[in-house]
Amino acid sequence: MKPKLFIIALLALLAASCMRDTLPELEKEGAKVVTIKVDIAPETRLAYHGGIGENALSWQGNDQIMLIGFDDSNLYQGHTTFTMIASGLFQGNTVPGATKYKAFYPVSSVRLDPNGDPILENGNPSMPAHGSNFWRQTQVGNNSAAHIGNNLVLWDTEANSINQTFNLALKSSIIKLDLSGIPEDAGKLYQLIYTVETSSGVFKSMTLNVTGITFSSTVNSMTAFLAFDPAVVKIAANGKAKILLIGVLPYVWRSGKVTGGKNYLKGNRYTGTVSSGWTLDNPLIYVAESNVNPAGNGFVANPTACQGGGYFDFSAAKAIDISGYHLPDLVEWSGIVPKYVSNQNYYVRFNSPYSYDGITENVTVQ
Repeated sequence: MKPKLFIIALLALLAASCMRDTLPELEKEGAKVVTIKVDIAPETRLAYHGGIGENALSWQGNDQIMLIGFDDSNLYQGHTTFTMIASGLFQGNTVPGATKYKAFYPVSSVRLDPNGDPILENGNPSMPAHGSNFWRQTQVGNNSAAHIGNNLVLWDTEANSINQTFNLALKSSIIKLDLSGIPEDAGKLYQLIYTVETSSGVFKSMTLNVTGITFSSTVNSMTAFLAFDPAVVKIAANGKAKILLIGVLPYVWRSGKVTGGKNYLKGNRYTGTVSSGWTLDNPLIYVAESNVNPAGNGFVANPTACQGGGYFDFSAAKAIDISGYHLPDLVEWSGIVPKYVSNQNYYVRFNSPYSYDGITENVTVQ
């Protein structure tokens, strides 16, 4: 089910309470086909400008919503799918044993926990029992937001009798990224990844697959749209953000520390603008500029000298606590050196405990 979105630019969404319209009382024995009324509150709007005017969220033919059933003790009884038969009117089967319901959109790409609450997760799409990646999004072409409608969360969290109107409120947010000054050798773009530091050392990413954009000597900008869960995505005080463009060559933009952080609010639209500061991204940029000193409590003074650094076994290396220090894991090391080797020219080994001193290591950067 996809709310019809005509997107040129986005304004804030306003949440508002609504009076519930009462429909005729229905019998409650067993499952039966019924018709319900579903509203998107008129005060809750996605506004778009650029000659088209304002367009509210609206339903399309054959749209579907999920009704989540509960008994009088608020125990989850099951869920059912209702399909739109006319504007704002949906038809489907009731849930046996349920006396009240919550309404949720979308029906696909979501699973429910034992209490009947929807879970929007980043899972393996080939394993439906574990859910799929609800936030996987694909933008076709520059400045297109047609994909946003597939990733908006609309939810009436108050359980009500099925004879009352269900009022859906928007729970997700949208960010618009206006990017320019992108080097032409980025070439054909495949993905945009927006990453934020949600707490010290903890990062969350939003991935946007992209088609139809190729940077060149005449094309160095793009506008991207991402829908996201503001309960998960935020920038902590003094946290950082970055935008990674994965094309023929990968380019990254990094913010400085965001002093006050940033809390995103459900239903709101945000805009981020980047016009410069793109740098080529490869695994070696994550290597510390300086070696750790022998005491393990700081870096050596000279970042280019190969003397004065400390040597640590694995346990001691894990215990080092210096701002800016990170002990790579196996996957991170594999970005620059191979995991398994038979050639004697490679000395960094992950599957044997051998130790070597005074060795020059060959590094391959893909």
